[in-house]
Amino acid sequence: MRLFSRRQAKTQAKILNDDNNNYPSNVKFAFNTKAHLVEKPQPYPPIKNGLVCTVVFLDGENVNFEVDRKALGRDLYDKVIIHTKLIESDYFGLQFTDTHNVEQWLDATKSIKKQRKTGPPYTFRFRVKFYTSDPRNLHEELTRYLFVLQLKDDIRTGKLDCPSGSDVELTALSMQAELGDYTSDEHSTNNVFEYRFLPDYKHTEQFEQDVIQKWTTYKGLTPADCEVQFLNKARWLEMYGVDLHTVTGKDCLEYKLGLTPTGILVFENEVKIGLFIWSKVTRIDFNRNKLTIIVIEDDDNDPRLQRDFVFLFRCNDEKECKHFWKCALEYHVFFRTTSATKLKKNAKSSFTRTGSRFRFSGRTECQTAALATLPNRNTNFERKASHRFSRRASYAIRKKLQEQETLREQEDERLKKLKCEQEAKFDENKKIAEFKSVTNSFLSNHDLTLTSKRSSSLSSSQKNLSLSATQRLDNLIQGSSNDLLFEGKHEKIFYSFN
Repeated sequence: MRLFSRRQAKTQAKILNDDNNNYPSNVKFAFNTKAHLVEKPQPYPPIKNGLVCTVVFLDGENVNFEVDRKALGRDLYDKVIIHTKLIESDYFGLQFTDTHNVEQWLDATKSIKKQRKTGPPYTFRFRVKFYTSDPRNLHEELTRYLFVLQLKDDIRTGKLDCPSGSDVELTALSMQAELGDYTSDEHSTNNVFEYRFLPDYKHTEQFEQDVIQKWTTYKGLTPADCEVQFLNKARWLEMYGVDLHTVTGKDCLEYKLGLTPTGILVFENEVKIGLFIWSKVTRIDFNRNKLTIIVIEDDDNDPRLQRDFVFLFRCNDEKECKHFWKCALEYHVFFRTTSATKLKKNAKSSFTRTGSRFRFSGRTECQTAALATLPNRNTNFERKASHRFSRRASYAIRKKLQEQETLREQEDERLKKLKCEQEAKFDENKKIAEFKSVTNSFLSNHDLTLTSKRSSSLSSSQKNLSLSATQRLDNLIQGSSNDLLFEGKHEKIFYSFN
């Protein structure tokens, strides 16, 4: 009986993970549905000498999961999915920060201990890994709710910039989902600031009043309705779902490459300058910290011919370079595979490197969307209230920022006064020197020459001191151009291509 129960647990975990593709898609999804219809999954027995992994969920909940010391990433993720009762699980992943301060995704096919160089304890963050380009692909209410939590966190932390107008609409929808219909007796601008949906510097009094006015127009919407509208509006934000990676081009300038469902965006100084569509990208490879992207384009002279364009970039180190390559491979397979039965287990991509064992494991977006053919299930889950900040603490933070701004203005004023005093002192010394030169004109030519040299030397030294002080003051206010030039030269030497 003991052996049978163990096999049953392994089989159930295998079904929930759904990483094996030995079954037809319809049978596989039917198994998933039956497994997820269980309201309370059986608890796992304690594991001798097991690893305790803490997972931080999007609603702020921390849950400890115990796995075997030789467990793979898939084993931990299976337990996380059983805990959340999530069907569309392939949009999500477990993230951690490695020793190089690079945010990595837990590889389902590798040992947890080999991926985490420090620990235990091990801490992972449950996050959205692939942002769908069309919210209609998300058929589960729970999935949409988790997407909204992720987007709200991206906006609040400044990762996803929300322009004026859109921020009011999204915040008003969030308030409707959190507190229901607006009533003047119960709600005010205090509620808007307490929830802190935007970065602190964007929470102005005018913004809070605009949110209140917009909030009244969403009367009668349920939390599920608000989440659908939230996703439909958020998808049009410029940086929605863009996974940014900082690189350096062959011209020694800094660029950012953004992975999206459509392709690879190229940014220079926060300005979008190009897009490599996935269908045009034929190869992505790296050698140490050098990254190569090959893109094909139609020939201008003959549309039947195509030309290869090679783009070279550098990352800070090999770790970051490999991380970008792995993310690009997963994006390419997840969004580019258009058939629900086309992808095989451990599917290869045209970006796969010779000698590398890394492969995409899991369902693609098309396979995940095929879950819509299954009968709907009633999933009961609790929407937790967002973290609220006390009004007093919020005002204290704002007051502290104002005090810092006041101190900065006072320091600028002090530097200006010091600069004026230096210039005035220089003019005074110059007048004194001229006066001495005139009053001593009756002296002999020899004495007059000596006096002139001394006066000229004194004037030059004072002028140099004054200019040096002025330059230092300007550098304190605006930043040293010489230092920037030196850093630029150093950076060019470091990133120059052979």
